[in-house]
Amino acid sequence: MSHRSVRLLIEDAAKSLGDSIQFGHGKRTEFNQKKKPEDPWIWLLPLNAIPRYTNNNSTENYEKQWNVIMVFLKMDRSDSLETEYNPILDDMDDLVDRFINRLNDWSMKATDTVGDLTIQNISQTNFIKSDADIYTGWFVSFQMIVSDDFEYCTPENVVIYGD
Repeated sequence: MSHRSVRLLIEDAAKSLGDSIQFGHGKRTEFNQKKKPEDPWIWLLPLNAIPRYTNNNSTENYEKQWNVIMVFLKMDRSDSLETEYNPILDDMDDLVDRFINRLNDWSMKATDTVGDLTIQNISQTNFIKSDADIYTGWFVSFQMIVSDDFEYCTPENVVIYGD
């Protein structure tokens, strides 16, 4: 359930969507285009967690609810019209859906390498021609609930999943 495990799982799910997907994480002010500006970006904002104990048939379990906020965006033009920025919103919406479904699929595989994971309260809000570099896309937020035994291929447990 470590911060590292959650962040790496999100990064791997994002990068698995295609070679042209650029991924980064950090504060919104740290976002910087490092590769090709025409390619889509997925940016993970800093994670926040709510740790808690749950009671399951009189057994207490420790879990964390990770509050995730991400930005799915692509470069636009300051003078773009609706007919130009709507296709960007359409493409980024498809990317959002593919990402959420990929993350959900990884937690539902028959050969489970991720662990118990619940995604809930998904919210999606658009922005058009935002920031100095003129980006259009979607803010996506959701909660990811993971149990105490959740680990995702971190350096500490790579021996478990490697080879």
